[in-house]
Amino acid sequence: MKSLLSAVLLAGVLFVICTPVMAETSDTATVEIWKCVLKDGKTMDDVATANGKWVKFMNANVEGGDIHSYGQTAVVGNQEKFLYIDVFPDMKVWIASKTAIENEEGQAIEAELNEVASCTSNSLYSSTEH
Repeated sequence: MKSLLSAVLLAGVLFVICTPVMAETSDTATVEIWKCVLKDGKTMDDVATANGKWVKFMNANVEGGDIHSYGQTAVVGNQEKFLYIDVFPDMKVWIASKTAIENEEGQAIEAELNEVASCTSNSLYSSTEH
C-alpha cells in the first residue's frame, strides 16, 4: 500500500513540476529522477548550491539548454533522503548533457555533487502533457 501511495504522490508531483516547463517548450519532456541520501554533515542548502552550479553549467554547455532541476524533499518522513528531478526538453538534450559533463569543468561539478550526496539509483522517463 505504501508503494502505491508513494507512486501516486510521485506522479502527482511530477505532473505539477513538469507541466510549466513543458508548456514553455513543447508537449513532451525527458525527466530523469535520482534517488539520493545526504552525506554526513551536509544539508539541503549544500545540495541546492551544488545543483545550481550543475544547472548553470548544463544550460551554458548544452545546445538548446532549457534544462531545469528540482530537489524534492520529504515533508513527512526521512529528511536525509531526497530526489533530484531533472527536466530536459527532449532526449537529444539529455544525451548532450551526458557528453557535456565529461569535460574538466563538468567533472569538477560532478565531484561537488558527489561530496554532498550519495545517489543510488536513477530512472529516465518520457513525460507527455495531456
